[in-house]
Amino acid sequence: MMDHSILCLQVESEKMARFLSLHVLLIGSVVLYIILGAIVFQMLEGEHLDTLKKEHMDRIDQNAKDYVDRLWDLTKKEKHTFDNVDDLIKSVKAKTSDDFFDYVDTVFFAHRAVRHGYDEDSPTWDFANSVFFTTTMLTSIGYGYVAPSTFGGRLFGVIYCLIGIPLTLVTVANVAKFLSETIFFLHYELWNKCLEWKRKRKGEVEADPAQPMFGDDENEEEILDRVRLVRFPPLTVFMFVFVYGCIAAWVVRYWETWTYVESLYFIFISILTVGFGDIRPSPGNIWVTLAFVVVGVILTTMCMDVVGRMYLKEIHYLGRKLKSNNPFYLLREAKARRRRAAMASLLAQLAKGMIFAHKDYNDTSAYSVRLAWAPPFSPDPDLTYNIRYRLKHNEDAKVRELRGIKGNTVEIMSVDSCSLYEFRITAHNKFGESKAVYLVQYTEPQLSPQHILATRLNANTIELTWEPPYKKSHEVKNYVVYFTENPNASLSEWEKIPVNGRRVVFPDLRFDWFYMFSATAVFKDGQRSPLSRALFIKTDKIEFHKHCVGHSKTIDVMDSICEKEENETTALLKRDYVSFAV
Repeated sequence: MMDHSILCLQVESEKMARFLSLHVLLIGSVVLYIILGAIVFQMLEGEHLDTLKKEHMDRIDQNAKDYVDRLWDLTKKEKHTFDNVDDLIKSVKAKTSDDFFDYVDTVFFAHRAVRHGYDEDSPTWDFANSVFFTTTMLTSIGYGYVAPSTFGGRLFGVIYCLIGIPLTLVTVANVAKFLSETIFFLHYELWNKCLEWKRKRKGEVEADPAQPMFGDDENEEEILDRVRLVRFPPLTVFMFVFVYGCIAAWVVRYWETWTYVESLYFIFISILTVGFGDIRPSPGNIWVTLAFVVVGVILTTMCMDVVGRMYLKEIHYLGRKLKSNNPFYLLREAKARRRRAAMASLLAQLAKGMIFAHKDYNDTSAYSVRLAWAPPFSPDPDLTYNIRYRLKHNEDAKVRELRGIKGNTVEIMSVDSCSLYEFRITAHNKFGESKAVYLVQYTEPQLSPQHILATRLNANTIELTWEPPYKKSHEVKNYVVYFTENPNASLSEWEKIPVNGRRVVFPDLRFDWFYMFSATAVFKDGQRSPLSRALFIKTDKIEFHKHCVGHSKTIDVMDSICEKEENETTALLKRDYVSFAV
């Protein structure tokens, strides 16, 4: 027992490792892409920025020197021309105004070219600032106070963004989805704990954990109707992001020379990917600030995903309400209703006689469903069928459609395993489409025996065959077939026999009686698969021959003996089950 538990734990650990490896690989690819981009930008722009700053500083110094020399020369020449100092100053200002404006333009152009490059803690193309630049660029924040200025840097930036931005956005969305699923799980666990606490407070009896969640005699619709939908409030996610922004702003405020309002402004402008660039972090705090911004972007993406999905449904509902109040829409709908009423009278006879004959044909596996139906009474030779199907009890499930089917059989592939599907079939001719006939069908689990089929060899002999499971088929040790002649009996009351192959014959069954059959796979490690789809079979009536008299009297006697049997679970006559290995 201990070895089995250790083996199960190892299997679960391997599944978790494979699951996390994909996410880690995606995150690692983005981090490596950011680092490589930072190195390339540092090589392309680092020396050029230093050279550009030196050129602009030299130009500013030269313009300043020329302007001062011009002032000095004019003052020396005209100091004896004017008796009043004010007149001298006005004359010098008028003659040197063009030189002054040239100096101002030189300073302005230098500041615009290098941006914040002349501050005391001005950003440079070192590794930290390069990583900060590539990260904010790929997350579409783009502060803009550091930008490539060379032809090679700008060309590389365009190509780098074309590849990196989709990769980064996919990674951010993937991590945000992982976080949202984690929060949903924690919310469900908390909801479940609160529900247990309320039950204990009311004195209700707590359910036994060892008791199965669903009864053996429940069908799929009864099970799914008892499932409760737990909705997560999107406002909670929004408040979580808001609180995170407030805490991050409070922390960053102590590292920067900002007020709390400025820090709050910077954090929310960053995590909302607006990025004006009017406030920038100091080089000493760039790594911590970058971490807060990246986590905030992921949380914001998670919030937008959760809240957006909810309110998108509300917007669509509002649009439908507005549309229904439009008078032109009402007129168009009235005409359409009259047209549909006229077509309904024409198509009233088209669907008559069309019923599903799936009990004689259907063959359901984990990933496919075979359907058959009786054709309608319509003599139209050009009759075709349309089938629409989707997952039942799932409002967001996509409706798929098969059109123009000729004949009355079809096999539908690529369905989900262990799921409840609703099928809707309509007949179609040149006049239109008939009313729909509905069928609800349950697909097999992946580990259960597939394509279980019962064949009636004679009136009271049934042959049962099946295919191996889709998964772990090479690990099957044997099969166990469950059967009962009482459809209302629970699974614990069913009889069962082991089968070494995939075929078994049940002879000498009761005439004109209902039987239910189901099968499960037993694996080499001792585990069992879920039960296959149950077959509901009826044997034929007893055949009377002119040379064989007294069959009905014999059956009556046997039935009367069975009624007096103390233990009705013990068979009156021993049955011989024949098993064949395939």
